[in-house]
Amino acid sequence: MKIFKYCFLFFILCLILTIESAIAARYSSTGIVGIFYEIKARKTVDTGEEWTKKQGSVQSYNFQKAWTTLTDPCNNCHFKVNLYMGNVLYGYTDGYIGDNIYLDNKLLNQSAQLGNYKIKINRIDNTLLTTWHVGDWYIDKTNPNAVYK
Repeated sequence: MKIFKYCFLFFILCLILTIESAIAARYSSTGIVGIFYEIKARKTVDTGEEWTKKQGSVQSYNFQKAWTTLTDPCNNCHFKVNLYMGNVLYGYTDGYIGDNIYLDNKLLNQSAQLGNYKIKINRIDNTLLTTWHVGDWYIDKTNPNAVYK
C-alpha cells in the first residue's frame, strides 16, 4: 500500500513541475537570447516564448545573418522586429545584416521595464522566398554597439 502512496505522490509532484515549467517564462543567464528562425514568404514569425527581464537596461537587437534559397548571405534582406510585453507592442525596429538597433524610442525607454517579453520577426521587403534569419536579442544586457534609429 505504501508503494502506491509514494507513486501517487511522485506522480503529483511531476505533474506540478510540468505545469509550472510550461507556464513560467524563460530567463537568459547571459542577458542575450539567440534567435534562429525560418521565415516563410509574407509571414511573421511569432517566437511564442516569453523571456523574463530582470534588469533595467534598454533592449536591443543585433541582425547577424540572413540567407534565402537563392542568396547567401542576403545583405539586402530587410527585417522588422516587434517587441511585446504580453499582447502589448512595446517597441520595434527594422534593419539589415550587421545593424545593432535599440527596440525603443530614445525618450521613452519603455523596454527597460521589468517583465516578460517576446518578439515577432518578419521580412518587410517583398519576396517570394523563404528566408532564414539569425540574430541576438539583448533583453537583459546592455549592447555596447547599439544605436537608436
